Amino acid sequence: MVLYVLDRYLYGLVDLSEGKIGEVVLTVLMVFVLLSAVVTLAAFARIHKRVVILKAEVRGEAVTASNTGWDRLIGRLAPDPVMIDSFPRTSLIVEFTELTGARCA
Repeated sequence: MVLYVLDRYLYGLVDLSEGKIGEVVLTVLMVFVLLSAVVTLAAFARIHKRVVILKAEVRGEAVTASNTGWDRLIGRLAPDPVMIDSFPRTSLIVEFTELTGARCA
């Protein structure tokens, strides 16, 4: 949706200065998209790890969970409510919400 709304403005930026500024703008946008994908995948991995731990706890198994700096960073960049609201019907998120009782906003 954002690209649909901003398309005419982005096209104008890309066309400036015989493409030099446009190349920089497109490169920056591509880096942001790549970083967004990395954060999203890391958030899914973090939630998957938490689901495995929660399932083990339900079975009564002793589990040691580590909360690394990376996990804390991903938790701040893509918190649980954002992931739940963004991907409410994925099987991992459904399982996570059933185990934690979390709800969509």
